[in-house]
Amino acid sequence: MSVRVRLAVLNVLVFAIVLGALGVMLRVQVAQTLREGVDWQLKRRAQRYVPRDGKYSLVAFERWRPGLAKHIGERRDGELFRYPFYDSRGKNYLQPELSAFDPVALAQAQATQKPVYSSIPGSRCFTVALLTDETNEAVYYQVAESVAPMNEELNRLTRTLLTLIPLALLLAGTCGVFLTGRALAPVRQITDAAARIGVEDLSERMRVPGPGKDEFARLAQTFNGMLERLEAAFERQKRFVADASHELKTPLTVIKANSSLALADPDLPSDYRETLVEIDRAADRTSRLVQDLLLLARTDHAQLPLKENEISAAMLFSAAISEAHKLYPDGATLRQEVSQECFWGDSHLLHRLLLNLLDNALRHTSKEGTVTLSAQPSGFTVTDTGEGIPAEHLAHLGERFYRVDSARARTGGGTGLGLAISRAIVEAHGGTLEIQSEVGKGTTVRVTLAPHE
Repeated sequence: MSVRVRLAVLNVLVFAIVLGALGVMLRVQVAQTLREGVDWQLKRRAQRYVPRDGKYSLVAFERWRPGLAKHIGERRDGELFRYPFYDSRGKNYLQPELSAFDPVALAQAQATQKPVYSSIPGSRCFTVALLTDETNEAVYYQVAESVAPMNEELNRLTRTLLTLIPLALLLAGTCGVFLTGRALAPVRQITDAAARIGVEDLSERMRVPGPGKDEFARLAQTFNGMLERLEAAFERQKRFVADASHELKTPLTVIKANSSLALADPDLPSDYRETLVEIDRAADRTSRLVQDLLLLARTDHAQLPLKENEISAAMLFSAAISEAHKLYPDGATLRQEVSQECFWGDSHLLHRLLLNLLDNALRHTSKEGTVTLSAQPSGFTVTDTGEGIPAEHLAHLGERFYRVDSARARTGGGTGLGLAISRAIVEAHGGTLEIQSEVGKGTTVRVTLAPHE
């Protein structure tokens, strides 16, 4: 799950908790307000039977008794009128078959001599004890009000909240994803820029988002500073390799010339001759390494000159095979599929490219195996039946000095620059180099060259 989605989900969860809490608080507050309204209605009804001095007394009972008795049996608000006066046992004065709505409230009113509000199933009750003057007889006024309208209002509010809250969360989630995406857009830009930066080109820099004062801007600036330091370090390394390779050419030439001159002496003792032969071979290997490093240094600075012309595939293959036979006289069978194809490019560099690929193939193919050259309209393929390369190493082939140690021991391998040089030559011709391999079955290298315009 991306950071963008995680932040949006977190925002929605927090918003849901806040809305849920507010909804519960609102419902509780509305329920309390509605209940207070019902209580006020009950009290208002009772006050009609109370004298102006505000005291609940038997006078009210005697005054309103005849008038209220007339309404027994009538319907009010959908319910039969009920005589509101009761004795201490909870029996209705004019309707003895009826008990008080809430006997517990009657007892509480008798004990406290104060109005009592209580709740019974489906209704809200108001009970008050009427004070007596000359008699000890206690009379209680008790009425009940249905809470069905209040419950309906609460249910309507609940349904409204259950409808609006999910819609609000959906809107909050949508806005959260959009706003989070806008906020994290600089991170995506930095990620894309970092993905485009490679070892071959460290000159690209990340765009600093915004006014340059927020966290993303500081991140981009820090990353750009790191790239500048890396680029400077790589440039120093490239210059060192190029300068060292150039400086080594002259002493190697002197060593090679002197060893060759000494070997030309027919009277040279045999032990000296063996030593000079080793020196001569070491000079040759070092010279080839220096030449490879110089070639790579020129490609790094885009200074690899191409002398392009039309090249016959058959001639290119024949020359490379002939030289490969000299390097591996007892190696695998070399075979070319005769073709009339022609390529456009630098013959010297393409010859070196092909020789590097053949050298790799022959070094890791037994003498019973086969190495095949075949041409296509857009390039050529080198296929061997050798030991193959493990899949985890394929992505690194072409990196400088990279060696597959398990299959290519340093005692029998090259310098690790052959494929790097091959890839550089192909890219200088505007082409691509692809390697496919399977352990135990062999390797196929496919070179595609850009068409001539």
